[in-house]
Amino acid sequence: MIDLRAISVLPFRKADAIICAVRFAMRNIPYVWGGDDPAIGLDCSGFIAAILYELSRTTIDVRATHNTVALWTQLDVVAKEQAQAGDVAFYGPRPERPVSHVMLYLGDGVVIGQPYGDQFSTDPATSKKEGRTSKCLPLLYRQDLVGFRRPRYAAPKVG
Repeated sequence: MIDLRAISVLPFRKADAIICAVRFAMRNIPYVWGGDDPAIGLDCSGFIAAILYELSRTTIDVRATHNTVALWTQLDVVAKEQAQAGDVAFYGPRPERPVSHVMLYLGDGVVIGQPYGDQFSTDPATSKKEGRTSKCLPLLYRQDLVGFRRPRYAAPKVG
């Protein structure tokens, strides 16, 4: 597994990640527990890892970072009041782990990703039929927001 802390700067900008997330969501990708392939289905951390992979596949393969706790520990800490579009929102502390769910923050109180599903959501057709697909939702669609982390995006293009 690649440790994202070892990467000083990702080879893409924050805007690229947001555009990629919206493209994925427009494809209505079904929630699949453990899913890491947008062509079949994604779970919440698979959605984030798929964005990182899609945008950096020519230089680094971050698909193995398909784990919510790994993302929580490897991305840079951001105070809630400093959250920006492109940051990663984490939810659901559990007794056995600090976080259990992840979405991409779009700013203005909106997140995007794979919001619904559980370990029993393993059939893409059923998930799609039941509406468990990638979506944009209010940041507080769940009441257990833990905090934010920030990938080390490349600087925006100027001029």
